[in-house]
This record gives sequence, structure tokens and C-alpha cells, in this order.
Amino acid sequence: MITVFGEGRGFRVVWLLEEMGLAYRLRPVDLLAGVEDDAEFLAINPAGFIPAIQDGDVTMVESIAIMEYLIARYGPTPLAPAPHDPAFPAYQQFLHLGEAGLAASIYFVVGARHFAP
Repeated sequence: MITVFGEGRGFRVVWLLEEMGLAYRLRPVDLLAGVEDDAEFLAINPAGFIPAIQDGDVTMVESIAIMEYLIARYGPTPLAPAPHDPAFPAYQQFLHLGEAGLAASIYFVVGARHFAP
């Protein structure tokens, strides 16, 4: 069974698992409390960031990489066009844009609203 460590960006991974009908276990990780005492999680991801998955002998971090792995390993799925599909380049572009291009802007807004003095 696939174990998903952490929520946050892990919601993408959980959403994909649900849409693909794959069995998984969600293992919460409390980043606000600190992960220093969470030995099980740190054994999976010593860097201490989420999400991370464990799928048998495979351990991965980075939500988009995890999603691409799941689609390749357990697909095909109508959620992702095949590489020969004319829609594939746009799919790849927008899949990565959300993380690389838009996420940084959202961090500033969230940080200013919730964490900055």
C-alpha cells in the first residue's frame, strides 16, 4: 500500500490517488510542531519536508514528481494524456507551471497574511 506522508502539497497526491482508485494510507506530519521527534518520517525524508511517499521499495519526495511517478506506474489514466497525444506538451507545461511559476507568488501572500508580524 502507498503511504503518503504529510498533507499541504500532499493534497495533490491524495487527490490523484483517489481519482485513480489506488489504495493509500495518509500519515500526518505536523510541521508546525517540528519533525525533529518524528523518527519514522525523518527515516523516509531526512530533509523533513512534505509530501513524501513510500510505495514498496520506492521512496519519493516532491509532489509533481510523485504524481508523474504514480501516473506512469499505475496508469494509464484519463487525467494525463499519453506522450504522443497533441495535448501532452500543454499538460506538462501547466502541470509544472503551478509548482514552479505560481507557487512562489502564493508563498508571499500566505506569509504576509498569516506569518508576518
